[in-house]
Amino acid sequence: MDNYLEMLKNSFLCKGLNDEEFQYFIAQSNIQLKKYRKNEFIFMELEKPEKLFLLVDGCISVYKDTMSGKVMPIADIEESGDVFGEIYLYMQKDFYEVNALAKRESTILVIQSQIFQINDDDVPIAYYKIARNLLTTFARKAYLLTTKIQVLGSGSLRQRIARYILNCERENGVVKLTLTREKMAEYLNTTRPSLSRELSNMHKERLIEINGKTMKILDEEALDDCL
Repeated sequence: MDNYLEMLKNSFLCKGLNDEEFQYFIAQSNIQLKKYRKNEFIFMELEKPEKLFLLVDGCISVYKDTMSGKVMPIADIEESGDVFGEIYLYMQKDFYEVNALAKRESTILVIQSQIFQINDDDVPIAYYKIARNLLTTFARKAYLLTTKIQVLGSGSLRQRIARYILNCERENGVVKLTLTREKMAEYLNTTRPSLSRELSNMHKERLIEINGKTMKILDEEALDDCL
């Protein structure tokens, strides 16, 4: 467990805490290391939020079931040290509005803390710093969600691809592809064959050039015109 506590200390959640503040946080919290099997739920819609989750290893799918019975993907948590479930605790929601499912065998630190119930007049410095880190996490997730909404609202598949490419960080017209083709298709709300076909067409039209895990923008003006 000590190794995982060291990982927690080095996570963004605990950024800026000194040794004394970190020890105070873990002393005031109930922290468990739990392993989840593939396709096992971490939490489900309508359950009461009581814990904060930090991924040690594995992959967690956060999604919502629609009224029509379809699955609406929201995010995949797969970076070691990422936290999830925090918004529902911070906002003191009565129940989860999404599901969290292990896509493969996963290890998670499950944290039950008083940080979300303390009196505003007497906030320990450790809790203040963690709350500040959580706000930064909220802002980052809100930005990513806004970007995704912009992409999905762009219209045709080509427009969505163009928006996605232009939003990606690039240097000298070269974009590093951080998503697999399958995950990119999921992000763009299309199928993998449709995505591959449209990327191939854009390559033939000399808009882009794909080489392994990088993509080069050959005609940025024409790509802008797609929008």
